[in-house]
Amino acid sequence: MSKKDFERLLDPNARHDPPDWEEMHREWISHVKKLYEFVEGALYEYKDRANFEVKRKKIEITEESFGTYETESIEISVGGKQARLVPIGSSIIGASGRVDVIGPAGRSTLVLVPGSLDGPRIYSFISASQEEQRTKRDSASEETKQEALEWKVATEPPNIRYLTLNEDLFFDVLVEVLGGSSSF
Repeated sequence: MSKKDFERLLDPNARHDPPDWEEMHREWISHVKKLYEFVEGALYEYKDRANFEVKRKKIEITEESFGTYETESIEISVGGKQARLVPIGSSIIGASGRVDVIGPAGRSTLVLVPGSLDGPRIYSFISASQEEQRTKRDSASEETKQEALEWKVATEPPNIRYLTLNEDLFFDVLVEVLGGSSSF
């Protein structure tokens, strides 16, 4: 924190609005519900198959920002194998949320990020003053803050990329975690 940041805290006329945790929580839950609607829509044509089932299951998550709350996971049973979509939380470094797709052959990560991002962004600024560093950092993060959020598949480290989630990619992820190969 710089001296100017400290002085802003002392300014009685400055606005110091705390984050609206309830609104952030509602948005997070809404994004998870939209993801689940997408998944159920992608799988709808298979709903009458004998060896296939999709169901939602209530779970509890604890996050520092929101405390403990109830949400849902999705369980997908295919030919005796099971995959689950499990919300991890919205307090994720570098993303506005994360849902893991977990199966007997592994795990894949879905992240909620601004649509233009194709991978994590790490900013490093070298400048003469802390004020200049803060201005550059703030303007870089503002570029993506106003963008619509999208669910993307995060590839494995060390070269993490974000791939826009669509129906074909979802099936690739599902097949991979179920052990039917694929490697989008």
